[in-house]
Amino acid sequence: WINTCLGETYEEQGEGLEAHNLEARQETYEAEAPDGVLVVTCGVDVQGDRLEAEFVGWGLGEESWSVDFKVLWGDPLQGDVFDDLDDYLEQTFQHQSGAQLVISASGFDTGGNEGYTQAAYEYIKGKKGSKLFAVKGVSGWGRPIVSSPSRKRSGKRQRPVDLFPVGVDEAKLIVSRRLGIDTPGPGYCHFPDSRDPEWFKQITAEKLVT
Repeated sequence: WINTCLGETYEEQGEGLEAHNLEARQETYEAEAPDGVLVVTCGVDVQGDRLEAEFVGWGLGEESWSVDFKVLWGDPLQGDVFDDLDDYLEQTFQHQSGAQLVISASGFDTGGNEGYTQAAYEYIKGKKGSKLFAVKGVSGWGRPIVSSPSRKRSGKRQRPVDLFPVGVDEAKLIVSRRLGIDTPGPGYCHFPDSRDPEWFKQITAEKLVT
């Protein structure tokens, strides 16, 4: 009504974060995986022309360090971009102690367009035992962050895929609240000084509106 009838600008109020505040918290890491990182995980998202993947190191109290982020360009329906992902997931990270950390687990988002979902299923089916887990966001408050998997059968051979539902509303709220913590310690999120400003704009793009 304010936009259309009065011709005035209006921004719906909600609980959100400012990108520039997070960008100002960037740090210079002493190593690829700073002291405090105990395990490294990866999250992968499928888009129409690319895959986006982020490695995160985790410490006590789920304090986290974003250690790497990469966009892998290519059509997921063609398959070549998944070869690039294989190479990316095989890398290790130099810990500040001198140890090499491998990826403990990876989550692969299979939601979205049906064709790309099928491509994700086909990729996951060939990775049994690789610590790569198929996930799909499920909306609705009160859902657990991760639920027991359901078994999906897809493709000509109907090979099974274990699909883990993720309660995205609860998960996004937790992530948002943790991003708002401004003192290192449990739940605090660290960012490297090499991160592009666009990354901070994307991670703060959503807000909670009551």
